[in-house]
Amino acid sequence: MQTVELNARVVGKSSRQALIVLHGLFGSSRNWSQLADRFARQYHVHALDLRNHGASPHDPLMDYPVLSADVLAYLKSQQIQTATILGHSMGGKVAMWLALSEPDYVQKLIIVDIAPVSYPDERSKLFQGLKRLPLSELSSRLQADTCLSEYIDEKPVRQFLLQNLVNQSVRYRWRIPIDYIERSIQRIDGFPDVSMVEPFRRPALFIGGKQSSYLCPHSHQIISMLFPACNIEMVDHAGHWVHAEQPDKVLDLVKQFELQTTTID
Repeated sequence: MQTVELNARVVGKSSRQALIVLHGLFGSSRNWSQLADRFARQYHVHALDLRNHGASPHDPLMDYPVLSADVLAYLKSQQIQTATILGHSMGGKVAMWLALSEPDYVQKLIIVDIAPVSYPDERSKLFQGLKRLPLSELSSRLQADTCLSEYIDEKPVRQFLLQNLVNQSVRYRWRIPIDYIERSIQRIDGFPDVSMVEPFRRPALFIGGKQSSYLCPHSHQIISMLFPACNIEMVDHAGHWVHAEQPDKVLDLVKQFELQTTTID
């Protein structure tokens, strides 16, 4: 399997336990920069840009086996034998598949607002808006936001997506390969076949937002089946971006989780 070399933001003392942070779809390592700095008081933090995101290379192949293979290659390149893996949304699915397929490299697992299940694709208008943005005519991000508002109602979502818009040589361009991501969206919304993998029996923490539908009760059964040593915590006053809306609560939950050492045999 051909991997790519992932860009990373590394903070904290190298003598501490490694914490690998994996962002969600359309995100990047910088979405976790504030919490990464706070995690660095306890961990050696590696916040990665997954392929086709941030400053990492672009590649048309994008599914969870290859995304997790990229992370595994990064661990090996940094001589990290085992790490705590934290992932949000798409990054959470990458983390889960890495734990299920390469459990020896994962000491503990922290998943933020996602489950190992398939979700419906509801992004057709979003991709339309991204692809129809008149890049050559843009003079400001405000103008870009106005154009996107025809396709995406929620201003926070537009602002999040526009983090991927960069101004280069007096012209705007997308940092991410939108076509590659769109062609991969069914695989991203899904999850690999788990019939041939063993459950991950080390400690796992699932953090969900009570105002989000991603970590709904009907997914708890498969989570418990695949991650029998898991604990599921739902955070008040938070939606899908739990870490941005309730960073102190997420930090507290991670600190409490670090005290756990039990593994199911």
